[in-house]
Amino acid sequence: MDRTVMWMQWNNLGMEQLHIENNQNGIMADSVVVGVKDGKPFRTRYQIDTDQDWQVRNLQIELLNAGGTRLTIRSDKEGQWWQNSDQPIPKLGGCLDVDLSATPFTNTLAIRRLALQPGDSCDLTVVYVAVPEMQVRAVPQRYTCLEINSQGGIYRYEALTRNFSVDLLVDRDGLVIEYPQTFRRIWSVEEPR
Repeated sequence: MDRTVMWMQWNNLGMEQLHIENNQNGIMADSVVVGVKDGKPFRTRYQIDTDQDWQVRNLQIELLNAGGTRLTIRSDKEGQWWQNSDQPIPKLGGCLDVDLSATPFTNTLAIRRLALQPGDSCDLTVVYVAVPEMQVRAVPQRYTCLEINSQGGIYRYEALTRNFSVDLLVDRDGLVIEYPQTFRRIWSVEEPR
């Protein structure tokens, strides 16, 4: 799957352009997000690298505003995380997926990795990065597969600490088409290899 996808924020100013490339090493997602939070504009770029089973290996995220912050972390794919190659991050222990607040793409990571069937549900703890604040913490979430069809499916996403639930419409690759009241996809194209 080599794709370029664009999303707009539902009710706020903001847009994302994501490029996904599948190669022999796994999946690489590279994206630029522009938005406004609390009346202040921000720009950020992130790259997420996974293996072929959608298990996150690396996350790099950088605020592109003046004096921007950069975060680089890596995983052993078994729930251990390191910053700057050798500094363990104990508070993220047990997390397999990442969730960036500024993008619907990170929902795809759990949806693809879990490969749930209709009626299946899974509780997990993710590395949550609040953007543009760049605050990192472990957050419990739940995904439930409601429907799978030839066009994609519907998955219920629940943020367990906020009592928040939304049904995500995704395409056959698990990429969000509609995240009600938050993001909507406005463009997508498969790229020839």
